[in-house]
Amino acid sequence: MTKTIIFGKNWFVGKSLDMPDAICPSSKECDLFNYQSVYSFLKNLNTDSINIINLAAKVKGFTYNKDHNTEMLYDNCLLILNLVKAIKELKIKTYFLNLSSVISYGKSYNEEDIYDGKPNNLTYGYAIGKKMGMYALESLKIDCPDLINYCNLICTNIYGEDDHFADKDAHVIPTLIKKMNSDAKEVDILGNALDKRDFLYVKDLANLIKKSYELKLIGSYNVSTNRSIAIKELALLIKKISNYEGKINLTENQETSNDKAINNHKLMNCTNYSFIDIEKALENTILFYKSNYK
Repeated sequence: MTKTIIFGKNWFVGKSLDMPDAICPSSKECDLFNYQSVYSFLKNLNTDSINIINLAAKVKGFTYNKDHNTEMLYDNCLLILNLVKAIKELKIKTYFLNLSSVISYGKSYNEEDIYDGKPNNLTYGYAIGKKMGMYALESLKIDCPDLINYCNLICTNIYGEDDHFADKDAHVIPTLIKKMNSDAKEVDILGNALDKRDFLYVKDLANLIKKSYELKLIGSYNVSTNRSIAIKELALLIKKISNYEGKINLTENQETSNDKAINNHKLMNCTNYSFIDIEKALENTILFYKSNYK
């Protein structure tokens, strides 16, 4: 019987993934940063075929990423290289679903260009680390074409329940939620508030991971809503839902604004998925924050 293992189940994305029959080892049971631990765990499964859903990663906020490129590169490479090496040495037939990030793109946001171009220098280490995961799987496929099939889900900006709300680790949405549910009289929004970004609700991502796994998709797929929202509009929406009465300070520059909507047609053609409305998703996230952090 083929066993299914989810790495990273106890963290942000994993907590929203409902797959009760899967094996979900803790870091004590299988330390992905330690090759011998990975090798022993997979060997002790005592099976010649497995499914892996890899949600594990070292994830931090923008400030940490830009100052710790070496650490982010090393750790994110190490955990997947250990898995790939152990799979090869143990000769375990594997379907591997790997969670990656659009931050790895350099040339464009089209799946066929994922290996082309250089990522942004500000998050270079993390971006290359995530891209290395894709290279590692491709390398194993070259060496052992009958041993592995794999799917890379390339995700845009994720938010939702169980997100990181600590200042140094937080991204845009959790940062705004935290500030607008505090005693702050004013909230400063850095950068151009007219910039548009594609945000992905964690429950939608979890549903799409499950669908992709069930379909045993092969290849690389963007996971996004294919709809972008201006940072200003996002901030005003969070302000409304949070009943925040303070002032929002922002800078608007139409000439330099950019839109980073991510094309999701390839994945939607396979799954025909309907996304949760962003206002409802933000309501759920803000309720989670108020219930757990205030």
